[in-house]
Amino acid sequence: MDRVAAAADYLFELRQTRRRVPALPADVVPRTLAEGYAVQERLVQKLRDRFGSHPVGYKIACTSLLAQKALGVDGPFFGVLLSHSTHAGPARLRGSDFTVRCAEAEFGFEMAADVPAGPAYTAESIREFVGAAIPSIEVGCVK
Repeated sequence: MDRVAAAADYLFELRQTRRRVPALPADVVPRTLAEGYAVQERLVQKLRDRFGSHPVGYKIACTSLLAQKALGVDGPFFGVLLSHSTHAGPARLRGSDFTVRCAEAEFGFEMAADVPAGPAYTAESIREFVGAAIPSIEVGCVK
């Protein structure tokens, strides 16, 4: 089994068993950003298969220099939001469904149109693609 498949399997097993570890084992740690996104793609597919889920959006993590420094990365990265773990408010969530119980205030954006690939966007140039800003709360890690 290659490192990407092994990492996705390992992360999926952690979610299924709600087991916490301080870090990924060295033999499955992605060596590049592209490899990390390949692991994410496989994990997302495993979660979709397990929960009958589908993508409903994306999240951007590490948008501040402080967060990037804390995680040892040099820029923001994205993750996929899935239907089985995304809830419209008001929502009631069971604490027992979470490995980590924490809440983080977020900004959500409903897009008005697809954003074409191209040069880096600025707040001004992306504005035409944003339909609405939505206050959001990220809660721990869903099983």
